[in-house]
Amino acid sequence: LLEICGIIQQKRMNLQQLRGAERMNANKFISKVGRSQRYHYWQKYDDDDDSNWLIPLKYQELKEELLSNELYTVSLKQWQCVYEKASDHLQSKRSKKIRPHKYWAELYDLPKDEMSKSFSITISHLMAIIFYCNFDILQQRFAETFYKVSENESDEELKQRHCNFFHFGRVLRESIESFGRKMYNKEIVFYHGISDEMMFIETTMYFHGPLSCTTSIEVAIAYSQHDNDNNYLLELMDDDTVLGMARYFECGWLSDFGNECEKLFLGGYKPLKIHTVLDAVLGRNYCNYFRALHLIDEMFQGCYLETESDEMKQIILHLLRTQITENSKKAAMKPAAINKELLKEIRHLNKKPTALFLDVLSDGMENESQSHSPNASLSADSNLHHHHANHSTAQSSNLMAMLHELDSPNSKHVHEEVEKSLNDSRRRISRHISHTFTNTRLSSMMEEYDYFNETPKYITKLVDFYCQNVINVCIDWHNMNQQDWKAFNFCKNLLCHDKFEWIKLSVFLALFPNLKEINVRNVKLSRSTLHSIHHFLLQHNSALYRIELFEVDQTAYSIATCIQHFLDKFREIGWSITFNPFEDEMCFVKNLPAL
Repeated sequence: LLEICGIIQQKRMNLQQLRGAERMNANKFISKVGRSQRYHYWQKYDDDDDSNWLIPLKYQELKEELLSNELYTVSLKQWQCVYEKASDHLQSKRSKKIRPHKYWAELYDLPKDEMSKSFSITISHLMAIIFYCNFDILQQRFAETFYKVSENESDEELKQRHCNFFHFGRVLRESIESFGRKMYNKEIVFYHGISDEMMFIETTMYFHGPLSCTTSIEVAIAYSQHDNDNNYLLELMDDDTVLGMARYFECGWLSDFGNECEKLFLGGYKPLKIHTVLDAVLGRNYCNYFRALHLIDEMFQGCYLETESDEMKQIILHLLRTQITENSKKAAMKPAAINKELLKEIRHLNKKPTALFLDVLSDGMENESQSHSPNASLSADSNLHHHHANHSTAQSSNLMAMLHELDSPNSKHVHEEVEKSLNDSRRRISRHISHTFTNTRLSSMMEEYDYFNETPKYITKLVDFYCQNVINVCIDWHNMNQQDWKAFNFCKNLLCHDKFEWIKLSVFLALFPNLKEINVRNVKLSRSTLHSIHHFLLQHNSALYRIELFEVDQTAYSIATCIQHFLDKFREIGWSITFNPFEDEMCFVKNLPAL
């Protein structure tokens, strides 16, 4: 690994000597952190355009704008040089083969060729692409006008900054949306670097600001900034839904750095799909982690989605347990002390054998492992059971003794000892699994990988970012419990009660600290369910204000009986119950104080 990192760093130094530190530091292949907007520069509007983002005109033409700009200026000699280069390209066969998108060309009122009476690319479009590709500080200053410099900057101030590049932004947008290439090839992959501060919730995103990508992974790795933790690469593809067919401009034939294979996206009229994140330094593909996060999101939206493999289920459980544990630790720092119920639950679940394999980190490794040794997973599982049996007896008495001391004045210290003991046990199990693969080709690469305590830093931050932003969840009880449905029943022990049909609200609140609304479908109503809800609301004061049950089963306990027994109890703690017995629906709503 050190040798590979050294090679990458040496290649980066060679690039810096060849192209200059200025170009490498103004790295356009690394995304800015923030949310950009789809600006508008024309009189006509598409149905999806927002008139609030119409940019005011500051300079009369592109030449005046670039020669007199407040943010960055080019010299007259540079302008003339680019003009001559664009003139030569305009006469080339490549330029004449470019066919316009008629809808966008008419919407943007582009001029028609006098001879052919059709829309054709102009010298201004070619000059804008050349300036963007070759003038690094210019493209950097241009990209900065798509993002707010601080939270205090208003939308009007942002538009005033961007109006310095009104013509430059307009011509680039016309180049891409009117004369760009449509992504007919669904298999083509684009690479773009990100920092570990860039988080996202959805795997399909609209990139409104300038997005420089490359189809060469070697270029993407060379431009990744390892010294600034910007060593992650997005692997982007066209969205495979009806929203697909994004457009980009092929810049290689106009750029002075053609080997970068640069593709430029701008405007974000169509979305791009984030296929995976790659670690440019460690060479890891986080595709399976992204798949697991997608399945987690589907589960908490009440969707039915069949999980592919046992390995994927183990990744999902590990991510959920890790997040619950971390959030419980954060809550323990507050005066509310330690959530003993959650700690006991995590301890109980972690005692169960977990067959994690080396091939969970990338699809390529999964195929290689299965083809090499079909009995590898069985041997790992059996060895894991044997390993767990040897250690569980000695550890259980110590752990139980520690848990009984949680009510003592030294509970915080005891809590830390419990966590340390559990982590040490899980680490030994994980490393024992790794050693069962010593005869495989994978062991030479990742023999000592710790699955429980070495979750990739970026994945940990991404899961935490996702959980912090979830304010509404929907649970379908059938998906959690039906054994003949291969959905999410492997999460039942973690998320649901085993003695009656209801979810563990304390676990959900630990997983999603900012949760406001919970919807549960197809649950069987019972007195125990109402007692559980009432007890939780009595003990917890959180942002949660609505719990809705719909399509409930009233065979054992009707909604009318529920209202009769529990309406006054919920009113005493500041909650109301609304219901519709004919539609099998009932709702618990928090009484908000009057303004």
